[in-house]
Amino acid sequence: MQKVSPGVVRCSARCDSPAAGLNEGMTVTENTTQRISDAALAHLGLRLVLGINIAVHGLVRVPAPVAFAEGMVKGFAETPLPAPLVLAFGVTLPFIELAVGVAVLLGLRLRWALFGGLLVMAGLTFGTCLQQNWNNAGLQLTYAVAYAALLATVAHARFTLDGTLERRTRS
Repeated sequence: MQKVSPGVVRCSARCDSPAAGLNEGMTVTENTTQRISDAALAHLGLRLVLGINIAVHGLVRVPAPVAFAEGMVKGFAETPLPAPLVLAFGVTLPFIELAVGVAVLLGLRLRWALFGGLLVMAGLTFGTCLQQNWNNAGLQLTYAVAYAALLATVAHARFTLDGTLERRTRS
């Protein structure tokens, strides 16, 4: 069977097709319209959930980043991390979370946004392990797995701003 045009196939010899009874040379219309794969739907769903989660983490902290950072400094007082470093990380974290979350949600620079999210999780996990807060370290590992799964399957990404921008530049 040979694809002649979108939605049309031609039988050129003995045809073993889902449409039984084709003879040589017959043309038949099949439903070959593009459909979204299960992998693409799964990628989209996980991307939406992770993007919303991370963006809202940042969104609720952005109005008072210093207060958030000061809370982090208190939480890390018993670790070897210097307070000014924790404060600087804490002040910037809400903005990074918001940017990464929105980028993942919209599919903007998706590969790099996902990799950036992994780097943020690595930093958070390092600090959390210094605190010996193993429950939070496990939760952060879950986020890291979600980022890694999305990054490993980024070829299945659909409905992204990256895709829209790429189509516009090709037109």
